[in-house]
Amino acid sequence: MHKFKSKTPVGNEIEWELTFAVGDLKSVSDRLAFIRHGLTDPDDIKGAMGVLHLVEDHLDDLILDIKGNIEKVIELDAIAAGEAPFIPQSCHENEAIEALKRARAGDFDLSLSKTLCRAVILAEAAFKKRCKSILIGDDDVAAVVESASADQTPEGANHAK
Repeated sequence: MHKFKSKTPVGNEIEWELTFAVGDLKSVSDRLAFIRHGLTDPDDIKGAMGVLHLVEDHLDDLILDIKGNIEKVIELDAIAAGEAPFIPQSCHENEAIEALKRARAGDFDLSLSKTLCRAVILAEAAFKKRCKSILIGDDDVAAVVESASADQTPEGANHAK
């Protein structure tokens, strides 16, 4: 029995259908290969053998394509289920990811990618600190409340007396 890797019912269905199609195509390819290898009269069958061989090759290529697509379906399904790795959302994120890929491929020193990652972490910390410093905190609100005395009445509040 096939163990599904997809995280959603739709992903499981697509994965199952592709897996089933691969099995069917492989079965057809095996049968065509059996027929081709069973043909023995070269005068009458030479052309038929060539055609069967082309069909067999085409089916084998199709099987490899479908097998490759199963992994892509699983990856897309993980994205839909929210379990995928980091997905860049802006051009700057895409550029940073591409730089990291080039570093991993050896296009430049990997220590540079460590520097890039560290820069992202420091930039995030600086942004959080800056945003926190401009926001009014609970201590600020408490200080304003404490400074207002209880016996002060706002202007216009005693009109009913």
